[in-house]
Amino acid sequence: MHRLITNEVNQVSKKTLLFKAHGYGFTAVLLCLFCSICASLFIFAFAPAPSAEAADVFSQSLVSVGSGYVIADADIGVVSFAIETTAAEAGAAHQLNLETIERISQAMQAADIPGLKLVVRQPSIWPKTSLISKETQYTASAGLDVHTSDITLVGRVADIGLQNGANSIQNIRFDLSDLTQVRQKALEEAVMDAIAKAKVMSDAAGLKVVTVRELRDANDIQVHNPSALQASGTATGTSQSAIPMALTTPIYRGQVIVMATVTVVFDVIIDKTKDVLGLSTNPQ
Repeated sequence: MHRLITNEVNQVSKKTLLFKAHGYGFTAVLLCLFCSICASLFIFAFAPAPSAEAADVFSQSLVSVGSGYVIADADIGVVSFAIETTAAEAGAAHQLNLETIERISQAMQAADIPGLKLVVRQPSIWPKTSLISKETQYTASAGLDVHTSDITLVGRVADIGLQNGANSIQNIRFDLSDLTQVRQKALEEAVMDAIAKAKVMSDAAGLKVVTVRELRDANDIQVHNPSALQASGTATGTSQSAIPMALTTPIYRGQVIVMATVTVVFDVIIDKTKDVLGLSTNPQ
């Protein structure tokens, strides 16, 4: 009997200890939860409130396209010659064309032209039949571009080519041997132009520009030859869209225009000092 009573007491003691252990665990969970809530309330209470401007930021954006140009002195002159030869056979016409190009090239080399560079353009050959004699002749046409680092010698280069068999001069143009610095300056001008346009548009719409979200370079640096510029401000063979801005600086032969285009995306906010859309309501 004594052993039975002892066992029952032991069982009761174990249950009591187990209950106490569960009680301590539950208390610990409540304590952790309470600490977490207090920490959250503390952070919320002392966190800086969002600014009024941040609340007014549009989900839309303002996009501005800027263009910039730089006028630079050319250091390369290029004279393009047209060379045509005719013979009864296509091969003979082509051979005569090659001989003419070779004769012009040797004359240029003998003239000791500074920075001389010769570029032969791919020839083309076509037949032509006489309506009277019914005979067929073949014409070979090619081009030769003569480059010089002394732009004052383009007239001399033109004379040498014509005197040695060139049929005509197709074009005289100027270029730059290194566009790096001029291209960078044109890009800077394009970015400033985009910023100025964005300011005008935002002011007119009652907005304020707050930051630049995205900046994209069109990666399309255009070099326009001023020797072909007409009085209207466009280049021969070039559409008006290729020269998007009005040129305010005089252009002279021996110079080139280097142009760049960028696209800038801005974030904007409402300018509460303006009501250009008439959206505010004034109580009567």
